[in-house]
Amino acid sequence: MKIDDLKEDVYRIVKKIPKGKVMTYGQIASLLRLPNYHRIVAKILSLNRSEKVPCHRVIESSGKLGGYSISGDKKEKAKKLLKDGLKFEKKTLIVDLQKYLFKRF
Repeated sequence: MKIDDLKEDVYRIVKKIPKGKVMTYGQIASLLRLPNYHRIVAKILSLNRSEKVPCHRVIESSGKLGGYSISGDKKEKAKKLLKDGLKFEKKTLIVDLQKYLFKRF
């Protein structure tokens, strides 16, 4: 698979994550039938500069926010998720995956 094709597939999935929900890098890799590619998914999203791809809705499988590509700031990612309607402990920045994980794909 070419990296440009993979990038477009990752972006296509991320664009479908609704407001108020999150997915993990590993979930996206599994949907692509590339279960060991979670780090590559993270790298692809770290290079995103488009506001049309809501990469702030993709987090680590532990519920931690991970990085944020557009500003590179976890606090900015947290602000965007709060604006989307998610609630989480501001001190730990850990999302409750049982409550907010998007599973309907």
